[in-house]
Amino acid sequence: MSIRKVSINDLADILRIEQLSFTPEKAGAEVQYVKRIKELNDAFLVTVIDIQMVGFIVGPDVHEKTISGWMYEEIQLQGIVGGNQIVLMIAVDSSFQDYHVGSRLLNSLFEIAEKKQYRIDCSYLFTKNITFYEKMAL
Repeated sequence: MSIRKVSINDLADILRIEQLSFTPEKAGAEVQYVKRIKELNDAFLVTVIDIQMVGFIVGPDVHEKTISGWMYEEIQLQGIVGGNQIVLMIAVDSSFQDYHVGSRLLNSLFEIAEKKQYRIDCSYLFTKNITFYEKMAL
């Protein structure tokens, strides 16, 4: 298992995992992910097992201390000084959910935030994720 920065070549797998993980109303659109890949690749990470992309996390830099709904629509450029790192989106292919993919992605984002001396905030907008975040002591 390896974790690396996203590339545009990951788009099809991201959309597949997104559709498996979220309802159509909550799933991001292709155009949103293309923009996120281009603008947030500093903190848009994917997990690869063998040659298959099995999970991703999107963690943009923001000035705000908590997540707001508008953040799912607007893209913030990286490089904010003195900001926060948020977990905007985390999703794992259901076939790989017992492989600790989500926790490894989150730990990788922690490392990025720590290097920038940023605080991390996780989304409680999706109540099904609360147990996962609590296990991670967030």
